[in-house]
Amino acid sequence: MKSNILKTMLSSVLVIGALSVAALAADVQVGTVSTDSTLNFRSSPSTSASIISSLPSGTRLAVLESSDGWHKIATNGQTGYVSAEYVTLSDTADFTVGTGVISGSVVNFRSSPSTSGAVLNQLPKGTSIQLTGVESGWFKGTYGGVSGYLHSDYVELSAASGGGENPVTGTSSGTASEVIAYAKQFLGTPYKAAGSSPKGFDCSGFTQYVFNHFGISLSRSSSAQVGDCVAVSKSDLQPGDLVFFLNPKSSKTKMGHVGNYNGDGNFIHSSSPGDVVKIDTLERGYYLKNYVSAGRVL
Repeated sequence: MKSNILKTMLSSVLVIGALSVAALAADVQVGTVSTDSTLNFRSSPSTSASIISSLPSGTRLAVLESSDGWHKIATNGQTGYVSAEYVTLSDTADFTVGTGVISGSVVNFRSSPSTSGAVLNQLPKGTSIQLTGVESGWFKGTYGGVSGYLHSDYVELSAASGGGENPVTGTSSGTASEVIAYAKQFLGTPYKAAGSSPKGFDCSGFTQYVFNHFGISLSRSSSAQVGDCVAVSKSDLQPGDLVFFLNPKSSKTKMGHVGNYNGDGNFIHSSSPGDVVKIDTLERGYYLKNYVSAGRVL
């Protein structure tokens, strides 16, 4: 009798241990697109599934699940699937994941990605929160103007956070003309390495500053800003989109420059050392030759 009880207890321990390992394996991770060009972002885990968009190299992803060579991922408010072959995994990164919805009855919003982190707030089921990154299996997010962490077991990605709304803020695309008008106020501002103020901008400091004025948070570097956007083709460019260029002196795949598309084949950007914020064309010369991709945040 005792032997049977011990066997039952041991079996239960093994099952619980297996479940714990499975839970850890399912923790959200950071994925980075590692192709030489772009990666197809699909509606289901199949090469025959419809393509939602093409993700440029360097795009950051929240990897939610992995199975049979595919990752279920979320980025910029959209959820879908990518081939695991072209994604490098890591534990921590800040990027625009999308809108999360609390799935537990009451979930602790903590100061650090740990159950020992101080509880900043307790969020009831159904609460929406903007997710701004991943760290050690936890989602990083902002609620009530405060940054904190939620365990990924208790957060679901909202399907409504994609589809036609701003993947960063949820606002409509009607502010594109306002963004462009605001950007043009800085025409003639000198280029300044690592600059991010009207005293002087580098390229990504300029785009970050402009969008921040409208409550849209972009990463600091051009290569990271790729991950803040939903990829769009050059033929589908709209005013307000970000346009990205290679750095030919660094490598054939490294993003080296970013600007804000104005329409009619033109974009505004903080050009280069010794130059100023100005409007250039995508249709010829240096920027035609080195154009690589575009992304939408509006």
